[in-house]
Amino acid sequence: MEFLSEMTNKDGVSQRGKGLVYEVQHYAIHDGPGIRTLIFFKGCPLRCLWCCNPESQEARPELSFSKDKCIGCGECIKACPFKAITLKDGSMFINRELCKNCWSLDSGDFPCCAVCPSKARTTVGRWISVEEILGEVEKDRWLHKKTGGGITISGGEPLFQPGFLKELVQGLQEKWFDIAIETSGYGSWEVLYSVLPFTSLVFLDLKAIDSSTHELLTGKTNEVILRNAIKLSQVFNERKFQFDLVYRIPLVQGLTCKEEVVINILDFITSKLGGGKVEFMLYHRLGRGKYEPLGKEYSLRGLEPLSADAREVQEFKQIAKNKGLEVISY
Repeated sequence: MEFLSEMTNKDGVSQRGKGLVYEVQHYAIHDGPGIRTLIFFKGCPLRCLWCCNPESQEARPELSFSKDKCIGCGECIKACPFKAITLKDGSMFINRELCKNCWSLDSGDFPCCAVCPSKARTTVGRWISVEEILGEVEKDRWLHKKTGGGITISGGEPLFQPGFLKELVQGLQEKWFDIAIETSGYGSWEVLYSVLPFTSLVFLDLKAIDSSTHELLTGKTNEVILRNAIKLSQVFNERKFQFDLVYRIPLVQGLTCKEEVVINILDFITSKLGGGKVEFMLYHRLGRGKYEPLGKEYSLRGLEPLSADAREVQEFKQIAKNKGLEVISY
């Protein structure tokens, strides 16, 4: 579980003291109370079929290429040391099998990205220190104060950068920022427990209770997640630390938006976790355009998103309320 904190680049230079982040997003309104600043960690063990942030998955900087921005200057061909870029049918083509991900620690960039004048080629992910993040989020302090907002740490999976996560939440708390964490629960319980004293809100995703179903949906079984969910609920219900807890349930047509899947999750929350707050997360297609630039396939291209007033959504909300759960929405 410690793989990112131990990561080294191809020259063996350790990245200790820094974390791998792919975005610091300002003015977010759906990931906690008030207006928030989102810090997206890069690297995730799960491969959810509906993932809207494919750039969060790989635990390394990635090359993204947007064909629409390419002006065909050919500078990237000259810069590529592995001959992975060629001109094909009037446009640039990346052979991902030849590409060696030659990201440079010194420049923080790929050679082909560094010479691209139109920014068609960009590096996704950067190593950043806690001090740099604190400087970035300080710009939003007035907005947090005015709206009751704060910082939400998301991903990727924050638990997969344990050392950096702990250092970051400590640094944020010392500066009196409100802190929320979004997690799949797939990680070390010790790491999750260690950051609870610094957080005011934890979002925990519950995608399926049946382990084989969970593996089909995400590529991983869920035994670790369910154990962590039970431990987290125990700490929360004992009021050991002062944080709020929200269980998030994704609703994806044909995958998780099924009565047996949702009711199993709701029953688990009531019987094993002591009840609490749930938020239904509706599938959307905002991430589908991110796959091709990363050389990835999006398997749900023809799937339509659900509306908030869809019959299934309203029924699931009512079932949750009937079970004594509080249904919320950010």
